[in-house]
Amino acid sequence: MTTPKIKLTYFDFESIAEPIRLALVMNKVPFEDERIKVNAWSEWLSIKPTTKFGQLPIMKIDNVTFAQSGAMLRYVGKSFGEGALYPQNGPEYLKVEEAMGLVEDMAKDWDPCFSITLYPDKYGHDAEFLKTDVGKAKIAEMREGWVKDSLPKFAKFFSQMIDENGGFLCGKKPTIADCLLLPHLRKFQKGMYEPVPVTCLDQYTTLTAWIKRMMEIPEIAEWYKDRR
Repeated sequence: MTTPKIKLTYFDFESIAEPIRLALVMNKVPFEDERIKVNAWSEWLSIKPTTKFGQLPIMKIDNVTFAQSGAMLRYVGKSFGEGALYPQNGPEYLKVEEAMGLVEDMAKDWDPCFSITLYPDKYGHDAEFLKTDVGKAKIAEMREGWVKDSLPKFAKFFSQMIDENGGFLCGKKPTIADCLLLPHLRKFQKGMYEPVPVTCLDQYTTLTAWIKRMMEIPEIAEWYKDRR
C-alpha cells in the first residue's frame, strides 16, 4: 500500500496535536509538520476561515482535509504499523478506549486551571483581573488545589493500569493511549503551569518510570532530541 501524503497543521507547541505527531513518528510515517508560530496571530486569523470547523489541528491526507484530533489519532493508530498502536480485537480495543477516556477525563478536570488564563470571561473575570494580585492568587489556588486533590486520583488510576498491563497503559507495548497521555504529563514536568512545581509527579514513581520508558522509545527519543 502506498503511504499517503500527510500534512498536519497546528500551533508551534505540543498540546492536542502532539499525540498525533507521536503516533506518526512511532509508526515511521513521513509527514509535513506545519506549525503556526504562537506570536503570528494574524497568520492564524487568515487561515481560520479556511479550516473545516474554524479550529486546529487539521490534517490533509492526499489533499483531503480532516479535523478533530481524536479522529486523526485513531486513524494513524489503525492505518499504519499494522495497527499495533490501536488494536481492534475485543478486550485490547476496549483497553485502549478506556485508557483514552481516562486521559480525556483528566484533561477536562484540569482544563479550568489552564483555560482561565485564556478565557477569563468564561469564569466571570475580565482580562485585567488576571494581572492583579488577587487574580494571580486565584490561578495559583486553582492549580495547586488540583495538584493536591485531583492529581493523586488520576495518578493512582494510571499507575494501576501500567502495573496491571505490564509496563504501558494497555499492555506490554505502547498504544495511542500512551501517545495521548505523555504530552499531558510532560507539561507538568516542563514547568508550564506556574506555580505548580516541576517535581509534582515525582512521588508517583510508577508514572515517572512510565514517562522514562516512553521517552526511551527510539522514535520518541529522536523526536524530542531537539525539542526538550
